[in-house]
Amino acid sequence: MYNSSLLVTMLESMGYWDITTSFNGQDAITKLTHAHDIGNNFEILLLDLRMPEKDGYDVIEEHRKQGWKLPKIIVVTASIMDQDREKCKSVGVEYFLNKPIEMSQLSDTMLYVSAMLG
Repeated sequence: MYNSSLLVTMLESMGYWDITTSFNGQDAITKLTHAHDIGNNFEILLLDLRMPEKDGYDVIEEHRKQGWKLPKIIVVTASIMDQDREKCKSVGVEYFLNKPIEMSQLSDTMLYVSAMLG
């Protein structure tokens, strides 16, 4: 919960205001599905691999299974081991942030991914 609040504060300080949070993977899948169903897709998903109920891999799997183009996924995790990074890359995840998140790293990654959106 603290990490989520801190991340929201960091994003808001960079001018990102339309932020939705989830505290577990199942809630994230529900919100992503609803957004897609109403045609209002999220553009960027900051996703922790370690979450309760369903983990980040489950969210990535659902994203891939549905064939959604958006959101672009940025994996945020405390310890991204090579095997985790490779597993994520094998299913199309290209962007990673390591905890503790540095403002410059977050800003650079958000700007880069935003630019990729067009």
